[in-house]
Amino acid sequence: MNLKNQRINKFTLLLCLFFSALIVQAQQNNGKIKGTITTSDGDPASFVNVILKNTKFGVFTNEDGVFEFNKVKSGTYTAQISLTGYETLEEQVTVTENATTPLNLQLKVSNKELQEVIVTNDKKKISSKESVYVARMPLKNLENPQVYSVINSKIIEQQVLTNFDDALKSAAGVVSGGSEPGVRSYSYLRGFDDQAFYRDGKMLGNWTENDMANIENIEVIKGPSGTLFGGHGRANYGGIINRITKKPYAAFGGNINYITGSYGYNRLTADINSPLSKDSTFLGRVNTAYRKEKSFQDYGWAESFFVAPAFTYKASDRLQFIVEADIYKINGAGRPYLNADGITNVSELDPVRKLSFSSNEITFEKASTIFSVDALYKLSDQWTSTTSFGHSYSLYAPNYVNATITGQQVARSIGSARYDIDFTTIQQYLNGDFKIGKMRNRLLVGVDYLRDDEIYVGGSANYDTFNYTTVAPYMSKQDFDKAIQTNPSWNGGYVNDRYSIYFSNVLDILPQLHLMTSLRYEYSKEMSPSATVPNAEDPDFSFDQGAWTPKFGLVYEILPEQLAVFGNYLGGNKNINSFLKDDGTGNGTMQKADPEKATQWELGFKSSLFQNRLTLMASYFDIKVDNKLRMDPNNQLFSLQDGTQKNKGFELELFANPFAGFDIMLGYANLDATFLNGTDAGKHVAYTPKNTINYWLSYTVKQGNAKGLGIGFGGNYRGDSFLSSSNTVTISKVHTLNASLFYEQARYRIAIKADNLTDEAYWGNFFNPQSPRTVKASLLVKF
Repeated sequence: MNLKNQRINKFTLLLCLFFSALIVQAQQNNGKIKGTITTSDGDPASFVNVILKNTKFGVFTNEDGVFEFNKVKSGTYTAQISLTGYETLEEQVTVTENATTPLNLQLKVSNKELQEVIVTNDKKKISSKESVYVARMPLKNLENPQVYSVINSKIIEQQVLTNFDDALKSAAGVVSGGSEPGVRSYSYLRGFDDQAFYRDGKMLGNWTENDMANIENIEVIKGPSGTLFGGHGRANYGGIINRITKKPYAAFGGNINYITGSYGYNRLTADINSPLSKDSTFLGRVNTAYRKEKSFQDYGWAESFFVAPAFTYKASDRLQFIVEADIYKINGAGRPYLNADGITNVSELDPVRKLSFSSNEITFEKASTIFSVDALYKLSDQWTSTTSFGHSYSLYAPNYVNATITGQQVARSIGSARYDIDFTTIQQYLNGDFKIGKMRNRLLVGVDYLRDDEIYVGGSANYDTFNYTTVAPYMSKQDFDKAIQTNPSWNGGYVNDRYSIYFSNVLDILPQLHLMTSLRYEYSKEMSPSATVPNAEDPDFSFDQGAWTPKFGLVYEILPEQLAVFGNYLGGNKNINSFLKDDGTGNGTMQKADPEKATQWELGFKSSLFQNRLTLMASYFDIKVDNKLRMDPNNQLFSLQDGTQKNKGFELELFANPFAGFDIMLGYANLDATFLNGTDAGKHVAYTPKNTINYWLSYTVKQGNAKGLGIGFGGNYRGDSFLSSSNTVTISKVHTLNASLFYEQARYRIAIKADNLTDEAYWGNFFNPQSPRTVKASLLVKF
C-alpha cells in the first residue's frame, strides 16, 4: 500500500470516528418517554391524545392505552391530556440522556365517559387498522403475515362516502365494478371478482348489502382466504371484503346527517346510541337512512330506506350478547344492460352514455333482512368462546332492458326475474392465549355451518329495433308486460349445505418471530331439484365435495412494533358442480367436477414508524388457480377442466401524518393476470388493469380561529383493461379527481364534496357508464 492510500485510509477512519462520535453524542442527548393511560375504572384509555406542551410532540394512545415519545432532548416537560368537557390533566416529566422515562397516568374519566368523548371527537387515524376479524383472534397488523386494508370511519367521513363501491376505491389494488349504488357491489381483488358477502366475519347472501350509514369499517383482506372464511362456492382467491357494523357504546350520543347534491340526490341519516339500563349492562344503537335520487341518464331513479338496530347485553363479567338486525329496501328504474358489436374500445359508446333505452316505468325492487346473534363467553384468563348465528333473506326482482348496439342501430330485448335467497350461518370457535415453555401460542379452533337456499324464476323477450340518433320509442309498463307474457319463462334453484372445521395457531418462536399455521376442511353438499320429477333431485346437478385448505405465514419484527418482514402461503378452493364433457364420440356426458384450487405465496414488509406517523406496506404476490373449467376447442358445447390462471403483482399502501392535521393516503398496485393454457392462453383476464393508483391528502387546522377548517384532495387511476378474456375490446384508462372542503366543531360538521372534478367520460365493467361530475353538500349535527 502506497503512502497516498495510507493517508486516504487514515483520513477516512478519522471521518468515521468523527461522525460516529456525533451520532453517539446525539443519541446520548436524547431520551424516550413511554407509558400507559388508564381510565378511572382501570381500563386502557384508547385513542387519547397526549402532547408535550410547547413542543412538536403529540401522539394518540393505541388500543392498549400505550403511548411513546422518541428522540426527546433531555430536560423537563409537561405532558398534557385534554378531553372536551373534562378537566385537563397535566404531569411534569423529566427526560434523561439515553434512557426511557416511564409515565403512567390515570384519567378522572370512566371508560363509559371516555367512549362518549372519543365518539364525539373521532380520534381515529386514517391509518388505524387493528382488527379481531381479519385473523379471528387479537393479532396486531405487524404480527399478521396476511395483507389487508381497512377503510375506517375517518376515511369514510373525510371523503363523504355514501355508497360501497366508491368506498372500496380507497383500498390499494381494488378495482370497482362500477355497479349502481345500493343494488349490488362488484369489485375485483388481485384480478378476481369479489362481492361484499361478509358482515362482521359472517358469510351472508350475495344480494344482501349494508347501507353505508351502518358501516364502521370496511376490511379488504388480500389473497385466498378460504382457511378462515371458507370457500362457500365463491372464488375468493383475491381476498374477501368484510363489513364491520357500528356497535353500541356506554354513553348517550349520536348524529343526524343530511346530504344533498347533483341529479336530485337527497339523503338523510340518523345514528342514535344510548344505555338502556342504569348500570350500562344493556346498550342500544340504531342507524337509519333514507335516500332518493335521479340518474344522470335520460331516465332512471332510486329510492331506498334502511334501518339497523343493535343491542348488547352484559349478562355477567364473563358473558356478553350482541344482537343486530338490518332491514333494507330499494326501488328504482335502473341502467340498461348494454352489448355492442363491431367495436374495439368501450369509449366508442360514449354517444349513448346518457341514454337509458328504458323508462321510469320499468323498475326493479330489492329488499333484504339480516338478523344475527353473538354470544361471547370468557372461559378463563386464557380462553374465550364465541358462538354466532346469522340469517339473511334477499329478494331481488328486476325488470330490465338489454340493448345491443351495432353501429347506430339498437336492438332491445327485455326481461323480468325474481331471486329469493336465504342464508343461514352458525359458527362456534374458541380462542386461546397461552404459553408452552417460553413460547406464546394464540390458538383458534372452530366449526362452521352454512346453508344457501336459492330460488329464481324469470322470462325474457325481444322488443324492438331503432336508430339511437332519433328519440327511442317510449317503453311503457303495459307494453313491457305484454311482451314478456307471450314468451316462455325459466326457473331454477338449489340448496347447498357446508360443514367446516378449522384451526389457526400463531406461535411466538421468539418475541419478534411469529409463525402462523392454519388448516380447514370443508365438506359441501348441493341439491338441485329435478325439472321433471316432483320432490326429487337432479342427479346431474346435485353433488358433494370436500377440500382441505392450508395457510402458513411467518413474520419477523426487525424493529418490535415498528418494522416487520413477512411471507405467506395461502390456499383457497371453489366447489364446482358438473360440466358437459365430450364422451369421445362427439356426444355429451355429464362429468362430476373436482374442486377448483388456488395457492398464493407472498413476500413483503410492514412498518409503523415515528410514533405511527408513517405506516407502510409493500408486498409481491403470486396466485395460481388450477382445475378451471374452459371451453373445449374442438366443440364449444363441451368443457374441459384443465384450465390454469396466474395472477401476480406488487402492492404498496402508505399512510402518513407528517404533522398535526395533515394526512396522506396512497395505494398502488401492479398486476399481471393471464391464462396459461387453452384458447385464451397468454391473454389477460377481463377487468384487470395492469396499474391502479388511489390517493387522498387532507389537512385540518388544529388551532386558532380557523380550528376545524379542512380540505381534502385525491383521485383514482385505473389503467387499460379488457372487456372479456378474448381481449378484443378495451376499457380505456381513466384518472378521476375528487375534492372536499369541510368545517367541523364539537357539535356539527359541514362539508362539500366534488367527485370526478374534470368530468371524465368513462366506463366500468360490463358496459356500465359511470357518473359525470357531481357535487354534494353535507350537514351533520352531533348530540
